[in-house]
Amino acid sequence: MPANNRNTGRDISIDIATSNGPLPLPPTVISIMAKPKFKTVDSNPINGVPQETNIPVGWDIDIEFERTGPTLDAYAAALETAYFSGQNLQPGTITETIQEPNGAVSQFRYINVTVRLDDPGSWKGDTLVNGKLHAFASNKIQVQ
Repeated sequence: MPANNRNTGRDISIDIATSNGPLPLPPTVISIMAKPKFKTVDSNPINGVPQETNIPVGWDIDIEFERTGPTLDAYAAALETAYFSGQNLQPGTITETIQEPNGAVSQFRYINVTVRLDDPGSWKGDTLVNGKLHAFASNKIQVQ
């Protein structure tokens, strides 16, 4: 929910669609970070000033969550099983929905997405088990 005409961390939701259907996230998502990647090409002409060109090369997406059940562990196990049984692993999509401070809704879709369970979490007495998903997307497009 926006506050004081600014976005807060509660203004975003995501839906992950894999080639095997939706991948439900646990009810408590702690953080979502999507960061663009670039290949930087430098030019240092002898007759001019240095220049830099940034070429987009996808997006890294990290999702931290509180573990509330086996869903993401089961996804990781199924992905591993599919790979080692020779199945062709297909990419999916992530849809990002943002409630804007002015009341509008922005929606973006990451395409050609691969998702992996990056950290299933650490198990310690009397503490929550926090895990991390990592995704890579080739592109981000605006839906609305």
